[in-house]
Amino acid sequence: MKKILQTLLVLCMFSWQASAQQSFDVTGWNFGRIQEADGVVSHVFTFINSGDRPVRLTGSVPSCNCIMAQLPDAPVAPGKTADVVVFFAPSGSVGPTHRTIEILGPRGMSLGTLSTDADVIPADRSIEERYPIVLGPCLYASMNTVPFGYMAPGEKASKVIYLANSSSEWMYLETGHAGSGLVKAQFPEAIGPGKEIAVMLTYTMPSEGNFFTCHDTLSVGIEGSKAAGRICTSAICLTKGADGPSAPRMRVFPNTGELKSRLFGRALHGVVEITNDGKTDLVINGVEAPAGVKFSLGPGSSVAPGKTVKAVAEVPEGSASVTVRIFVNDPKRPYKDIIFKRL
Repeated sequence: MKKILQTLLVLCMFSWQASAQQSFDVTGWNFGRIQEADGVVSHVFTFINSGDRPVRLTGSVPSCNCIMAQLPDAPVAPGKTADVVVFFAPSGSVGPTHRTIEILGPRGMSLGTLSTDADVIPADRSIEERYPIVLGPCLYASMNTVPFGYMAPGEKASKVIYLANSSSEWMYLETGHAGSGLVKAQFPEAIGPGKEIAVMLTYTMPSEGNFFTCHDTLSVGIEGSKAAGRICTSAICLTKGADGPSAPRMRVFPNTGELKSRLFGRALHGVVEITNDGKTDLVINGVEAPAGVKFSLGPGSSVAPGKTVKAVAEVPEGSASVTVRIFVNDPKRPYKDIIFKRL
């Protein structure tokens, strides 16, 4: 029995090593300036299987419904390549736009994350058509969710959104703010009839507290009426390590951990495996979990090169899905959202 287990362990390790030899020629593409009115654009990424066994691409996880991937129908043979076509639909996007899509392999294994960038020039349409977000009567916005992505401690970054007044009267604004307090918004006091104005949003990260996520909500309303519109911003503050041949490499399997009931007690539990495919220790620098969720790994936990550890989440009874975010010293994937849910 012991010999059988040792053989299975060797086969599993061999399988993981083979999977680490699968990659893409490039993982990012910039479409440059594109017209919203021209519709969907696409780019072909090349998947390379330099392992010794066929690999089937089984699915994808897009960052939003405006990006999708067309995967090869057949498994990719050893030493061969295959095209993965990524499509981006610019409808509703304005200005600089960044999107990602994670490509999955057998058993939900991550084969890599592809990204696209574009500077979208909006179509010449009416205010109501060009501004899809309704903040209030005749008050529209270009977007109401503004992700800033990675930011280093002490870094300052700005993004611009647009507001529009489709009425024939001056509109006086009332604004409010809830959240981290790290974002500042330069709202005007008023918008003229039929006018469109820019609003600059700026995050300034503190020089200390290197691993955390910011969420802020800006409320916007018309003077004298209840503020109904919401603009949500987010940013991830972290220190990214230097990349190189000896850098740690994080891999999480499965992509989603199944929540199960324990024999005793009311808590649910889910398990995933974290593997270090790099040549130096993979260190967990920070963990963010919802209230009531216990995670077995904490800041300072590490995974030695070539090793795998189990990460266990204990979740209150009745939970359908929770997300635990970990920050690590992998320069290519400095954080990971680990999802646990009932399957």
